[in-house]
Amino acid sequence: MILGAGGWWAYKELHTTVQKVAVVDTEKIRAHLLQTAEKTHRDELAEADAVTDWKQRQRQREAADTAHTVRLSRIEELAASFAEIEGVVGPPACSRR
Repeated sequence: MILGAGGWWAYKELHTTVQKVAVVDTEKIRAHLLQTAEKTHRDELAEADAVTDWKQRQRQREAADTAHTVRLSRIEELAASFAEIEGVVGPPACSRR
């Protein structure tokens, strides 16, 4: 396929944009995990709220809150380990210029 001058620049710009979006880094992973943890917490609280017995409902809410705290802590530990690895290894060779 032969591209004219305008087509070449459009391709190059698109290629650069795709490369930037395709990069998975610590912050993207952390953000995704936090979003998932928040949804899980909301779902667990909704499930607890559906329980008719108030004592059981309270126990389930407390369990959901505890599980949420543990998940958030694990996410932060994982993000810290990724950041440490990124600092030691550095960016991939293809992105160094």
